[in-house]
Amino acid sequence: MTNGGVTSTFDQAQKLGFKVFPNPSSGAVIIDAEEFRPGQVQVFSSLGTMVLQTTIFQNQERIDLATLSPGLYMLKFNNRITKIVIE
Repeated sequence: MTNGGVTSTFDQAQKLGFKVFPNPSSGAVIIDAEEFRPGQVQVFSSLGTMVLQTTIFQNQERIDLATLSPGLYMLKFNNRITKIVIE
């Protein structure tokens, strides 16, 4: 369900097969994959520059984003992309 352009975590998980929370975040997010398989996580700036790349090996894993400047980013996991906001 969307509310003013904001997608809920539940809707995000249904469409993507994973959820990312908290979003917005002030330093770290958790990726919770429903049908888990190890995979690459890539984070891109709003300009398309890759700013982080890591591999996750568990169905729920914490990704540290504390080094990123506040702004809008795209998180790619298993060829699916979602927006994240760093405050």
